[in-house]
Amino acid sequence: ARCPECSHKFLLEERAEPLRADDSLSGCETIAPGQLAEPFELHEPYLEEFGRYQLLQELGRGAMGTVYLARDVQLGRQVALKIPAFPDDEDSDVLERFYREARSAATLRHSNICPVFDVGDVEGEHYLTMAYIEGRPLSSYVNPQSPLPERQVVGIVRKLASALEHAHSQGIVHRDLKPSNIMVDRWNDPIVMDFGLAMQIEMDTDGSTQTGLILGTPAYMPPEQVRAEWSKIGPCSDIYSLGIVMYELLTGDIPFDGPVDIVMAQVLTHAPPKPSGFIPDLDPRLEAICLKMISKEIDDRYASMEEVDAALADYLRSPKQRARQPRPGGLASIAPTSSDTNETTSSARETSN
Repeated sequence: ARCPECSHKFLLEERAEPLRADDSLSGCETIAPGQLAEPFELHEPYLEEFGRYQLLQELGRGAMGTVYLARDVQLGRQVALKIPAFPDDEDSDVLERFYREARSAATLRHSNICPVFDVGDVEGEHYLTMAYIEGRPLSSYVNPQSPLPERQVVGIVRKLASALEHAHSQGIVHRDLKPSNIMVDRWNDPIVMDFGLAMQIEMDTDGSTQTGLILGTPAYMPPEQVRAEWSKIGPCSDIYSLGIVMYELLTGDIPFDGPVDIVMAQVLTHAPPKPSGFIPDLDPRLEAICLKMISKEIDDRYASMEEVDAALADYLRSPKQRARQPRPGGLASIAPTSSDTNETTSSARETSN
């Protein structure tokens, strides 16, 4: 690995214990080999060749496919390479949607969105390559015993709102926003990952083409997505999901939990427990913003991510109540946009399943 300051090269030994959620990535510490963002040397061993890519190690595997850390031999850089798990009898419409969504995601240019580099197939096996982000998922920082401080949560949510506003301006909604799809990079910036379920707002809204298809994670899905009302899914659906992420960061828990069918029923029929029920000293203005974001009716939510950001900026500008003090395990560098206030956020880098 190379020192980011002087470029001196070091050989790093593997840590005896795995990283914990309260470990800081910004300090001087030994980093486990699997987390290095430096390109592997050409002579490094690899699992197999896949077209122009050398597969170096498996990063994750799930129902949607497998993600590898890979080396792009042509450009000499590391990437995250995703191979979707298409059923053998998959029809051409699904493949067409996959390529269309990949092309849409590749148009996004924002420091808090993981960039898409390439899409194609190798001997009939389809793939997508994205920037490789060294870091941990935001979900690893969720802790019911020690929720993140309010202002830190606001800083994270504002950066994510800015990223999603950019996507919405390009006609793209995410549809599967959740802490495990948000990486915290080595600069402690949140990066929105996996637009694999992204949908162009003006396309794919015909219910007949989506019959029986429920995509997303129920605990973070808005009611219109649970009901498969595709024509109603839009920016406000991502606002709902971001509100659930905010709720979880503030309280350490999600409002609806349990088996999938129970969660889906609760999303449709139950009011979420107030966050102040978990955190009694929570600023009521922040609670009101969160609850407005996760309103069941679309018209009761904020109309855009810009409105979400404006509400949070206003909260920072006029503190009427002392926020909770920082607790051990927080992400110290993910702070609100400025030390006390009114600016929008930004920052950067890279991927996963």
